[in-house]
Amino acid sequence: MVRHLQEGVCDGTTHKEASLELAEGRERLYQKLAWQLFAELAPGRYAVGDRLPAERELSIQCNVSRPAVREAMIALEVQGMIEVRTGSAGYVRSLPSETDAPGFTVTGFELMEARLLLAKARTANIQPVVEEHRAMLNALRARDPAAAPTAMRGHMASVIDHLLFAAEEEAVEAGRRNVATTRERSARAVKL
Repeated sequence: MVRHLQEGVCDGTTHKEASLELAEGRERLYQKLAWQLFAELAPGRYAVGDRLPAERELSIQCNVSRPAVREAMIALEVQGMIEVRTGSAGYVRSLPSETDAPGFTVTGFELMEARLLLAKARTANIQPVVEEHRAMLNALRARDPAAAPTAMRGHMASVIDHLLFAAEEEAVEAGRRNVATTRERSARAVKL
């Protein structure tokens, strides 16, 4: 069931007002939106498994661009709070506790890297590794500025390894198909 964001979360702030506010606070638009969505998850307005509004709906409700919504959803997905399903929307994966304080302060490069890895991981059907996520979560909860990026980079390295393995498997399979096709053509040519 899709529930709409409560009043005050996407408060009708214009793009100009949001830009001024963000410039003063040095917070990017997607970060502000991610915090607003996090604020919706925290009090339990959504249950685990609930569908969040679609990108288009959120962009209209919050008066922001769809890319800003997409980046906010990715930030929440990286935190393990939601799961974005291709062709659908975001679904609540876990609800934050009162002590959770997500870190939406990754750089644009890190966010882009995470986006690409998440997209590739989804298509390669790579399942999350709980221990790696737990290490990241523990570092974030401890507010350890060195351990959190180290845990994230370790997780990303693991995802890259899995993706490389999946790509190798795919390349080997494609090679086998090509060899089989060549053998079939050669066999037909010999029979002629």
